[in-house]
Amino acid sequence: MTQLFFFAGFFLCFILAAYLQRGRFDQLFLFDAPDTPPVPGDFYPGPLGVHTFGDFLQPLWQSRLAPSPFITGYSSYMPAANGLFWILSWLPFWIAFGTLVAFSIATLLFPFWMVDSEADYWVRGQLLVGGVILTYPVLSALDRGNIQFLTIGLIALAMYLRREQRWACAGICLGIAIGLKVYPVLFLLLFLKRKTWKSAAYAIGTAASVTAIPLLLFDGGLDKNVRALLSNLRSSQTELSSLALFSNNSLTALGLSSGSVGLSTFGNFLNNNMSLIVSMLCLMLLFSCIARDVDDLEIALCVSAICTLVIGFSAGYVLMIFLVPAWIVYDGRSQVSEKRNLFYSLCIAFLLMPKQIPLRFWADSYRQDSASLASFLNPLVMLILVTAVSGRAAYTSWKTWCARGDLNPHVLSNTGT
Repeated sequence: MTQLFFFAGFFLCFILAAYLQRGRFDQLFLFDAPDTPPVPGDFYPGPLGVHTFGDFLQPLWQSRLAPSPFITGYSSYMPAANGLFWILSWLPFWIAFGTLVAFSIATLLFPFWMVDSEADYWVRGQLLVGGVILTYPVLSALDRGNIQFLTIGLIALAMYLRREQRWACAGICLGIAIGLKVYPVLFLLLFLKRKTWKSAAYAIGTAASVTAIPLLLFDGGLDKNVRALLSNLRSSQTELSSLALFSNNSLTALGLSSGSVGLSTFGNFLNNNMSLIVSMLCLMLLFSCIARDVDDLEIALCVSAICTLVIGFSAGYVLMIFLVPAWIVYDGRSQVSEKRNLFYSLCIAFLLMPKQIPLRFWADSYRQDSASLASFLNPLVMLILVTAVSGRAAYTSWKTWCARGDLNPHVLSNTGT
């Protein structure tokens, strides 16, 4: 299913670029950054020029700046990520990049390879290529050299180790992922719901350690570095949410894109009530976690959707997070019904397919600040997923509450109440 969706999007981008002249293929298929990484010209390694994996190149350069990548380099990467880039910066560029990519790919593919250890190599290889590698977010992360690759690999590995009941290792992997990107902290809900306290404790301890150590080692002290990091995060998200709307998949992108299809009222409502909607989404996630009959797959879907929706700018590689619920589907141990499993699988496959084409593709051409199918449909599908999961949880809880014996009118009459 994922393969079919991928090739459908791939050929649509090809047709629009080659035959309808709606933009270059690389602009429609991959993230085209609004600007080149702001690093010195002599820092660019040959022979690929300014497109040399910008999301890897920039933090690699920033991590070597004194007194701190946050204060001097205006880095918006987390302390653990900057610590990792600082270590890699001592290696030649291509060796550093190859090391990070090779380790990230191995970390991501291993849990999928181990889904069915009894299957033959051909079947398992098809899963890796068609279900993981040939997806838009993975290719986008590889193209940009983004550390999202390693982050999602660590989360997927944590899910696999959790299945194998290796609680300490699972918690450590998730803790490192939290240190790299913060948002994986929401996946702790899966551990807390199943009361695997040991894993949760290891995750929190690991995340705190890999965050605190770089902050203490970088010059400027803990307070100045934290303040600089928060300021850098706010400015980068505000800029990119509108400048790179074409590749944005967040709730902000849905609000900005709605006007292109005659839904200006809906878009204005989203933009004017963003804080309220984000709060409601978080409450829906919390309720879904508390509900007894909500499966791990559904919690992972809600977490993945909310992590993507609530930040100002969610590039295509951010959608790699949906490989985590995809792994749960492939694992085959989910308890959801066959119909729900099919619906969730279709949504995941749709979100992982390439859709970075103009929203009005029959008339408009590529522009970085224009709406795309991805900027409108991806956040809309994610909203539907969260609403469907939490709505079903609320309905089931209400039915259970009404069916309780102590609330049944016949029972109450027999007790004289």
